[in-house]
Amino acid sequence: MTDSFNAALDIAWENGCDVLVHTASDVLLERRAISVLLDTLDMNDHYLAIARGYDAIHGISSGGLWAFNMGVLQDRFRFRNVFKQDLDLCARIEAETNLSRSYTPKSEALTYHHPIWTARELYGKYRYSYPKYTKEKTRDNMKTFLTNGLMRNPGNKALLAGARGLEAAESRGAMGGAKAHEQVEEEFERDCGDLQISGKEFYVKHGFYLGLARGVLDSDYSCVPEPPESSTPLIRP
Repeated sequence: MTDSFNAALDIAWENGCDVLVHTASDVLLERRAISVLLDTLDMNDHYLAIARGYDAIHGISSGGLWAFNMGVLQDRFRFRNVFKQDLDLCARIEAETNLSRSYTPKSEALTYHHPIWTARELYGKYRYSYPKYTKEKTRDNMKTFLTNGLMRNPGNKALLAGARGLEAAESRGAMGGAKAHEQVEEEFERDCGDLQISGKEFYVKHGFYLGLARGVLDSDYSCVPEPPESSTPLIRP
């Protein structure tokens, strides 16, 4: 994960970009998302702007869309291979520059983060991310997501893999360093081998994305989603 972030920052710096807009691979954007994000980035005061969005597990939170001020980062600041690599980068920049982060308003969810979960993704999310959180409310959100999903879908292999990831996180603790695909994959194969995962299994919290999941994964798998909340921003792909 560190290599991926740093490669994007290097490309922006080497091509003389003022700003790098970076998205997670599992996020959908409102049409105005990047415009609103850039409007919150003051190049004199902020080294980073962060979009708020809807997260399938955590509700309204940081939404997987960022804008880096390359005039500040230049070729000096890069992600390090440490646990909580994003917070580590922010702490170093703030200590050396006295600049701050900006956030888009809470009133406007600009993204939907992770509308589709595969078994590997859910396992990795819980195995790596659960130990990052120290607040009980945040940990409870993660457990509730699985509990509610499994109540409606007791045999869903994606959710079952997520539960295995949670068990591993609670028993083994944090993984060292930034998230590494090879390490997560090794533990996934060991912990979930008996589930006989084909790669076509998935879970969507909202049925709005059921057809998208089947199309993206070329799958006839299904699940029983939650009824959508009236405030949930279901962004059309």
